[in-house]
Amino acid sequence: MKRLPRVLAVPGGGSSVHEYYPELAELLEGRAELFVVDPPELDVAAGRRWLKPPDHARFLAGAVRRDGDDPVVVVGHSLGALVALRLALDHRELVAGLLLLDPSPPIFGLLLPRPLLRLAGMLRRLVRRSSRRPVPPPRALSFATRVRWYMSATFPLAADLTVTDLGGIPTVVVSAGEHQRESLFGRSHARLTDAIRGARLEVWPNTTHGLHVERPHDVAAGALALLEGA
Repeated sequence: MKRLPRVLAVPGGGSSVHEYYPELAELLEGRAELFVVDPPELDVAAGRRWLKPPDHARFLAGAVRRDGDDPVVVVGHSLGALVALRLALDHRELVAGLLLLDPSPPIFGLLLPRPLLRLAGMLRRLVRRSSRRPVPPPRALSFATRVRWYMSATFPLAADLTVTDLGGIPTVVVSAGEHQRESLFGRSHARLTDAIRGARLEVWPNTTHGLHVERPHDVAAGALALLEGA
């Protein structure tokens, strides 16, 4: 029997993905398989959290390849949306679609002049280290430190997006209704959408940053729509 397509879920904040997206597995049942996997040694209770988006993306890429041959639709929330983007940039062949739920922190780099970002992206292509290096285990660091690391990852993401065409990957960026259009989050989400050819921006009314919990049916519908269009 043919296997169902897979939806890879990426949590925010270095959290465990298990139970992070309530009802999603049930809502996808019969149409898609929810693929959830935590980095080795992750222990949220003890403070051992995942840290760098590139390392998390490399771990996820290996897990996806070991689990099957078909590309996956990736659902990422908050900081997990940055990991999802990194996965698409570094391992494009594994990604059939992106559902980015209220990405944060804002990708500040996208607000910089495009020529500067393009130059930075070209330089990064020359000096980037091989993605084959070992993936380190999670470390016990404070939430503030983890956020600083994710903040520092936003400029490389912006630079790489300017020189890597993700137009072949169907992408939906979802912004919570609580953000004003001209707020830093609202502008960042709009710029991110503009940076990916063919991407679509959706604003879900009456939602907060926790929209993955508030609107599980819409999350499932968004993932299934991307699967159908892949």
